[in-house]
Amino acid sequence: DEDDNEEEEENSSETAVEGKKKWMPRCQYRAVSHAEGAGVNRIRALQTADASKLIVASWSERGKVFLWDMSSIQAELNSSSSTSKEESTTIKLKPLFVVDGHREEGYSMDWSRREWGNLLTGDCAGGIYWTQLNGADGSATTVNGQAFTGHSGSVEDLQWSPSESTGFASSSIDQTVRIWDVRCDPRRPVISAHCHESDVNVISWNRNVSYLLASGADDGSFKTWDLRNFNDMKASSSGFESTMSAPVATFKWHLGPITSIEWHPSESSVLAVSGEDDQISLWDFAVERDQEQGGEE
Repeated sequence: DEDDNEEEEENSSETAVEGKKKWMPRCQYRAVSHAEGAGVNRIRALQTADASKLIVASWSERGKVFLWDMSSIQAELNSSSSTSKEESTTIKLKPLFVVDGHREEGYSMDWSRREWGNLLTGDCAGGIYWTQLNGADGSATTVNGQAFTGHSGSVEDLQWSPSESTGFASSSIDQTVRIWDVRCDPRRPVISAHCHESDVNVISWNRNVSYLLASGADDGSFKTWDLRNFNDMKASSSGFESTMSAPVATFKWHLGPITSIEWHPSESSVLAVSGEDDQISLWDFAVERDQEQGGEE
C-alpha cells in the first residue's frame, strides 16, 4: 500500500509539473547587433503616441550615441503571425543616426516628453549634446551646434524640464546641479549650484510641480530643491555659481551611494530612492506636512 501511495504521489507531482509547463508564459524577442561590436552603457526608448514609431538611443562604450529605428521589429513582435516559440534571432540593423561629437564615452541621456525627438546625451568629459529628430521618421536628424560645457567632471544624469521645452538639468561628479536653456550660450548655464559634498549621481525633476528637483549623491544623501530659491549667478573660482537658500529637505537614510531617484508620475509629494546599500526607500512628504498641520497622532 505504501508503494502504491508513493507511486500515486509521484504521478500526481509529474502531472502538476506538466500542467505548469503547459501554462508557462513564452517570450518572444529579437536581438539587434550593436554597432562596431561595442558594449552598451545605457539605452533610452522614444515612442510615438500611436505606437507606430519606436526610436532607441544607445550609448556606446566607444564614445558614440547610436539612434535605431526599431519600429519594424516591434511591429513583427506585435504581429499575430509572429511565432509563439522562443527565438534568438540576431538582426543586423543600420543605425538611423550617429552622434559622434563626444570626446569620451558616457552614461547620461534623456528624451524630452514635451518635444518629440529631442535627445540629450552627456559624457565623462563633461560635455552635453542636444540632438533633434526632425520628423517622426528621423530622416533629418541634426546635432545642434556646439556642446553645452561647464561641468568640470563627468555628467552623471540629465533631465529635460517637464514644463519647458527648452530647459534641462544636469548633475555631475563636480558636485553641482546645473539648469540650462538651449536658446542661451551653451558655455554658461542659467543656474549652477554646489548641491552636495560628493558626486551628484542622479536627479529627478517633478512632473507635477515644475520647480521641485530631487538629487542623490555618492555619500548616500539625497535632497529636494525649490528652484525658485536659486538666485542670480555670481562669479566664483570655478566660473559662475548661484547663491541659494537651504534645500527643502535633506536625508541621510541610505548607507551607500544613491543610484536612482524618481518622483511619482502623478503624486507630486511621493519620491522613490535606491542605493548601493541594497535598499529602496519610499517617501511621502505630504504625510509630514499633514502631521505638522494637525499635530501628532
